[in-house]
Amino acid sequence: MTDARFLWRVEIPGRAGEPPYRLGVLIEDPDRTGDTELTVAWVKDTFKHLKLERVVEIVETSDFVDVRSVASKADRAALPPARMASALSASWRKAGRPAGARFKLDGEELPAAGRASGINVQPMRIVGSTALAKSILEKNRPVQAALVQSLRSTMGVIPFVGAGLSAAFDFPQWGDLLRRLAGPAQKKGVERHLRENAYEQAAQGTVRGPECHETGDRDHHQRSSDAEPPPPGHCTPAAVSRSA
Repeated sequence: MTDARFLWRVEIPGRAGEPPYRLGVLIEDPDRTGDTELTVAWVKDTFKHLKLERVVEIVETSDFVDVRSVASKADRAALPPARMASALSASWRKAGRPAGARFKLDGEELPAAGRASGINVQPMRIVGSTALAKSILEKNRPVQAALVQSLRSTMGVIPFVGAGLSAAFDFPQWGDLLRRLAGPAQKKGVERHLRENAYEQAAQGTVRGPECHETGDRDHHQRSSDAEPPPPGHCTPAAVSRSA
């Protein structure tokens, strides 16, 4: 099998306090329309993102349902053969195949499937790159039409361009720019704000510096003048000299 049409997520209840075991089952159905990009190679490449303990693919033969391992987590023990048979049987029936199938896992015949109590089987929605591009294009069509209409109107269009557009021309991004603007005494505080994604506070730190305290600044200004106090964030020379 080259193209796996459907990926089923089979959740098997854990035992003795263990978390559920999540098995992925690839089943091809030539009579239904599925995702032609969902291949074994794709599953191997993206396995760590699928949140599954193991993935197998199923190939139907004249005598057995052949089950082949695709990928698995090294830190989770495999299911016992009987529980694996029950999980595979549940996914097989969920895919619309006849009950009573016998399974071989990597060449070894599994025991007859028992009760599938508590086993939950659901299809996983996988969107390949081609399907995703098509979906984005369809959703953008109304936006593109409205944009063209605005460009042709007297209102025109006001573009809002993020700072990332200039990165290709070697202009610094916000983080690098603020690091360059920060003085020696400001770098530690600016870096702390950047780690917290607090870019406005980091920008204020490059202007005010650690020696400028808003409360002291405003109090000093009120004592020395009847004028309106400076806005928050403003640093006067008097406040700087007093705190130095």
